[in-house]
Amino acid sequence: MKTIVWITAALCLAASPAMAQQRGGGGLDRLLAWDANGDGAITRAEAEAGRLAMFARLDADDDGYLSEAERAAMRQGQRQGGRDRSAAADTDRDGRISRAEMNASPIRGFERIDANRDGVASADEIQAVRSRMNAG
Repeated sequence: MKTIVWITAALCLAASPAMAQQRGGGGLDRLLAWDANGDGAITRAEAEAGRLAMFARLDADDDGYLSEAERAAMRQGQRQGGRDRSAAADTDRDGRISRAEMNASPIRGFERIDANRDGVASADEIQAVRSRMNAG
């Protein structure tokens, strides 16, 4: 029913540029999809809204939590053997991630791109990451 996408992004968006290159830059491209106004930059608000929308898509049973089964389906959609970077968001260690836990966790992919920490992953910062990925 729901489309499975890479979290960390938002969760999942935790991939380093080298890992993104291994996956063909998919992590960066997923983050860029959150550019709601199409200006080539991603604000923290856009990243947070994108992460919440992703959570809603991944929460297949609409119970407000990402269960281990839902996270396993997400990993399967990413690639075989994908590492579960979302586990760190499960702060109460109950085996599932609530919306509140997701909201409290850092958007690591965004944090890595926003080099000057101004709350905006600018077009220049995004291009710098893309250049590092292409340089290999």
